Amino acid sequence: MALQATPAELAKVILSGLPFAIKFYASWCVPCKAYGIIYDAVAAENPDYPMYEFQIDASPDNTEYAKSIGIRGVPHTLYRKKSGGDPAAFVGAVTKEQLKGKINA
Repeated sequence: MALQATPAELAKVILSGLPFAIKFYASWCVPCKAYGIIYDAVAAENPDYPMYEFQIDASPDNTEYAKSIGIRGVPHTLYRKKSGGDPAAFVGAVTKEQLKGKINA
């Protein structure tokens, strides 16, 4: 299962240079719910790869943080591959195989 995180925790993760994935979602978003099942399954299969969730509509602070880093649509996934490099992102739901391919590349 993915970890819930605060804006401060996510800022540290993003700036750390280490691999990670963050799923940005909203409580009203139906595609987010379907993608959440896939995301959680990949998190369970990759315990050594930190995977976080961030609910953009949980509080005004969360909404402002999401806006401040350019999140405009959900579901939105920000990640750094296991092999490192710069963070990358995609908007929308993907299949389990596609998500695994992105983080394992």
